[in-house]
Amino acid sequence: MFKLRDIVKAYDAEVFMPQGLSADIKFVTSDSRNIKPGCLFVAIKGSAGDGHSYIDSALSGGATAVVITDELYKSNQTVQVKDSRRFLSFAASFVNNKPSHKLKCIGVTGTNGKTSISYILEHLTKSLKPSVMGTVSHRCNGKVWETKLTTASPESLHSRINDFLNEQSQLCLMEVSSIAIHQKRTEDVCFDGYIFTNLSHDHIDYHKNWDNYVSCKEEFFSKYPDRSTKSLQWAVVNGDDKQAKDFKYSEKLKVISYGFGVENDCVCSVVSMSAQSTKFKISYKSVECTFEMALIGRHNIYNMTASILAALQIGISFEELKSSVKNFSGIPGRLEKASSSPYAFVDYAHTDDALVNVLKTLNAIKEKNSKLITVFGCGGDRDKAKRPKMMNAAEIHSDVVVVTSDNPRTENPESIIKDILSETKKEDIDRSVFVNVDRRKAIEQALLMAQKNDIVLIAGKGHEDYQEINGQREFFNDVLVVKESLGL
Repeated sequence: MFKLRDIVKAYDAEVFMPQGLSADIKFVTSDSRNIKPGCLFVAIKGSAGDGHSYIDSALSGGATAVVITDELYKSNQTVQVKDSRRFLSFAASFVNNKPSHKLKCIGVTGTNGKTSISYILEHLTKSLKPSVMGTVSHRCNGKVWETKLTTASPESLHSRINDFLNEQSQLCLMEVSSIAIHQKRTEDVCFDGYIFTNLSHDHIDYHKNWDNYVSCKEEFFSKYPDRSTKSLQWAVVNGDDKQAKDFKYSEKLKVISYGFGVENDCVCSVVSMSAQSTKFKISYKSVECTFEMALIGRHNIYNMTASILAALQIGISFEELKSSVKNFSGIPGRLEKASSSPYAFVDYAHTDDALVNVLKTLNAIKEKNSKLITVFGCGGDRDKAKRPKMMNAAEIHSDVVVVTSDNPRTENPESIIKDILSETKKEDIDRSVFVNVDRRKAIEQALLMAQKNDIVLIAGKGHEDYQEINGQREFFNDVLVVKESLGL
């Protein structure tokens, strides 16, 4: 139990609170559906709604006080702040006893690769009982909690870190999205380490323009370290990505760049690559080490190198890492092999940049005279500008493309496909480009086209086990559809 006045006093920012209001606070929430007696309800103005409209129901539901930004709602039970998102982040950490201060925390951000790195690092740091908060799930010590967001809301996030502490975790691995940074969900997480993967066209519908998107990512490295009380903070960044070179970094950070470029602090190179495994070498601080992994592709060398460097920063040796890397089996929905004859891979690639990376990888390992067939779609109610870009990437790097649905949500699937094909030549339709709105039938069509040594890539959904249509989620799993279609 906490006193509201203690939270406000610790917040140390401009707040207006009635003198007589000294309520007991059990927990904090910004979700009107979670209101219970003893809660502090934080009213947030968002793009989809205004929390101020729930003030009366919050108070009647037992909230002991409400945090507002709009002066029109002042009363003897409201606390007025300038920035409700900032206050929510602080208060959520405060009422959970600042849990991120009590274990190592590593944040991973970038357009692609966040989930892969969280899985890899979870494997490489097993001795620390790592916990993970990411796109696929929240998990620790065998326990799994479902999630719908890449980065949880502040009240869920800090409560979950407490769950991790109760499981004796010593390390929290967290995927940090640009939207979470913009909405200040992670501002009061006390990070030790920061990882940057890459930046490409995504979430522009939310951020409005590229510069805003870049600015959000940069803030994670320029401002977050200054808020953290951890000593010896470090950042592992993809030095081959232009944005990493242009970022402003906090002076509190030890910055380590990685990539294939020889100017990086850690330089990686391909030794060999096949459909079964990849060998690569990294050179860091006068040490050269060759690793073998079950993952395939240059993009996974980036992901694994970033993970190795992060593990080194928290005290795991090269020798330990060499065996751990070899034993890592893979990541759900990230170039996950669903069959071997023909080769069929399922991948989460849902941006043009991610699709290019995956297709380049598969082209590098496919046999001579074999085909690469790509099945993909684009999500509804999301960034429309990337739709023709993804089609362009698929056409350039595939022999055959089958365009289909991918979580159309509230949009008409055929309208989405029309956007995807808006820059495609008409003469390519039904020659090298095929359309099948039904995703199951599109996958079956691609597999029927494929010969024994051909490769089929089913992109966009990866680990997801649903199709979201008109607000309803229906069970759908790309890997299972492949196996069912092939009778495996």
